[in-house]
Amino acid sequence: RELERKESEERRDKGAEGKSRTKRGGEKGRAGAREKRDERQLKCRSDFLNENQQYHSFEKLRSSIILIFGCGAIGGDIAIHLAMCGVENFILFDDDIVEESDVSRHLYFKEEYIGLNKVDALSKYLKEINADISTTNLVRNLVPESEIEELIDTSTFVINTADEPY
Repeated sequence: RELERKESEERRDKGAEGKSRTKRGGEKGRAGAREKRDERQLKCRSDFLNENQQYHSFEKLRSSIILIFGCGAIGGDIAIHLAMCGVENFILFDDDIVEESDVSRHLYFKEEYIGLNKVDALSKYLKEINADISTTNLVRNLVPESEIEELIDTSTFVINTADEPY
């Protein structure tokens, strides 16, 4: 019984530490959350990569720069999944704003986002997933004459989910 009581107290203390760290937030809370998130990401790779490869692949993913043309339903969902996988750098390119009808059709748009540029709304949502995410928000229309060469050269990977041009 004494052993069970001690184990119960240890579990309770560990849970309280985790909860208080999360509630307090700040750098200590963010660091703890980041460590847990990183640990989960590395663990996912442990089935098929050795320890050195796990870390290298995770750092490569984290430091990638993803350029997304079109931040609506498909582009937004892709960005969210990449953020959940550990990507921390995004260039978001879209000239549209969040409308009331978008809230019921897009997973990440909230009523409070109505009237915001889609790139700003998506950026806010991504930073709720991971506060370390960095976004460059470009409110521009993608047309054949758009000067995008530098953006493409800067990016690790480009995703085009823009409505136009086809």
